[in-house]
Amino acid sequence: MTQLRKAPLKGTIAGAACLTLLVLILSLRHLSAGSDDAPALPQYVCPPPGDSSIGPGWATREGSHERSIANLTLGFEKIMVVNLPERTDRRDGAVLAASLSGLHLDFVPGVRTEDMSEKAFPHRAKSAGLPPKGLGAWRAHMNAIASVVSDGLSSALILEDDVDWDVHVHEQLRRFAEGVHVVLNTPVGPETTSPYGDGWDVLWLGHCGETIFPDHSTYRIADDDTMPDADHLDSLANHPNWEAFPPASRFVHVTGDPVGSFGYAVSRAGAQKLMYHLELDRPFEPFDMQLRSFCSHVDGARCVSATPGYFNRHRSAGPEAADSDLESYGGDGSVRTTAYTELVKYSVRLNLDRLLRGEAAVTQWPDGA
Repeated sequence: MTQLRKAPLKGTIAGAACLTLLVLILSLRHLSAGSDDAPALPQYVCPPPGDSSIGPGWATREGSHERSIANLTLGFEKIMVVNLPERTDRRDGAVLAASLSGLHLDFVPGVRTEDMSEKAFPHRAKSAGLPPKGLGAWRAHMNAIASVVSDGLSSALILEDDVDWDVHVHEQLRRFAEGVHVVLNTPVGPETTSPYGDGWDVLWLGHCGETIFPDHSTYRIADDDTMPDADHLDSLANHPNWEAFPPASRFVHVTGDPVGSFGYAVSRAGAQKLMYHLELDRPFEPFDMQLRSFCSHVDGARCVSATPGYFNRHRSAGPEAADSDLESYGGDGSVRTTAYTELVKYSVRLNLDRLLRGEAAVTQWPDGA
């Protein structure tokens, strides 16, 4: 296991005062990897309306790589959200959460199978027995990936429309980027174009669970104060024995056997490979299984995961039937009384009211996890 010594994150969570994103950038730039003092989690601030001083894409000014992760698109050229047009509730929730996180989202229309021509079905779809709704979801993700290629984007982060994230997502991905450089052995140089290094195809940033294989290159992010403690990690499928590691440990590793595709990033080269392998070459499966198969079985595929991931499904209070457009939930009229997001400690969506009032975000686990 490869591990670099990094300064631990300690301290309290500051309030979300809508001042300027510059405070966050300066906080990130002054974190010293060699310091013995534990810096506080950087103060989360909401960018003022219309602020374009740090826009989408990769920064080109001094300190570009660290600064670009602090931009509106987390160092990717775009953040895309797959959303069925009729699910305005999910779109509104994502827009509000992003606006209070210093993020900019572009929406990709979801697809229903009945709106697809059977002539455009992948030739192995019928034999795979894929549920009709699953085929439409697959097409929507392929449309997002194809737009990376057709629009000439350097990269894109692609999210489901019901995901949630931590208010410290910029700092989380700054530390994740350090791990990607180690896992793929891609040190930052003057010609490096991405803050996550060059040469990667897929960064798997949101999932239900992953397998960390012992023979895969792995990097431990130590003293991550945004990590739930072991008592709140049971929902993670295929999870390691967390008790065997120091508390507050998160891992960056070569992708193993992930379940679910709540959030993933693709480079332009990765998107080109996925268009070929997922639509023309690989056996047809639901999208997340195809993506996993690409990472696990395609020679030369370079995929890196974070475990636990940074993006997870948010479950709103209200009718459980609204949870999914693919599966049947809440058919008995069940109503959820308390909203939650698995594995996200300082959830943006669970802190919306506090952030709007300029108050500090709080953990959803008041027992101190």
